[in-house]
Amino acid sequence: MGWRIEIQPEDFSTLQKGISKPSSRWTKGRQCTNNQTGSVRLGHRVGIRGVKKRIAQSELLNRCVASLLYFYVRFCYATTQWKYDGFEEMDAQLLEGQPVMIVMWHERLWMSPYMYNTKLGKICAITTESRIAQLGHLLLRRFDFEAEMIDPRKNPLAFNRRILRRIRNGYSIAVSPDGTRGPRRECKSYPIKWVRKSQVPVFCVAFSMRRSLRLPTWDRSRVPLPFNRGALLARRWKETVPKNASQEQIDAFSDRLGNDLNAVTLEADQMVGPANGVDAGYSRQRRVPK
Repeated sequence: MGWRIEIQPEDFSTLQKGISKPSSRWTKGRQCTNNQTGSVRLGHRVGIRGVKKRIAQSELLNRCVASLLYFYVRFCYATTQWKYDGFEEMDAQLLEGQPVMIVMWHERLWMSPYMYNTKLGKICAITTESRIAQLGHLLLRRFDFEAEMIDPRKNPLAFNRRILRRIRNGYSIAVSPDGTRGPRRECKSYPIKWVRKSQVPVFCVAFSMRRSLRLPTWDRSRVPLPFNRGALLARRWKETVPKNASQEQIDAFSDRLGNDLNAVTLEADQMVGPANGVDAGYSRQRRVPK
């Protein structure tokens, strides 16, 4: 038996603004038969969704969650035995005042604050305006990262200009080429377009852990676990994108970048030994009885 809200016609405009008047009547039942008054039938699911939306948009709550995630990531990093490889070349570029671009798959973003030395240069991470991305924005700020919350689908030209302006001002760029909604491990073309214009060196980075938690999300995100063994790996991308590259060439470079990033991620996994990730949530495949 669910709860139902009956709202008079004069209250409908108020409902659209997300505000309830005292004249709204709460009744218990499954269906509303008061059609003569023009009442609006709303299930309890609508009310729950509204509450969830308000909670998700709460700045105070997001800051609290970001703080908890910040201490959790630091705790995982402090209690893990790490292997580092390939970051010397990146640090040398930063010491010369040369910004770089680091790319990583969306599933390996959790330890991204430890894949770049913020003491050697400024860095800007590319995020979107989604709720999860805003939470990530708050988390990265705790690690001295700056972030651009932009949506390239709305105005691609303005999006590219803002990123290129950051690079000209000495900022390195951190980007996930398959973010933020996938498809998983499918490299999009916008990082190649930035490289074509700026000619900054590109580094493929990845982290891996002996034990991790795999979330049932579109990217199969790998959540780190404490008291672990891990690897942080960086490899410079050897390709050179010409400034006059055509769209066909850009697409080809995107495929190569995706393949090289897959190779770096696999190498990081091999550095920590056999994967022992634990799936979170239920599997979509049914277990076949023997």
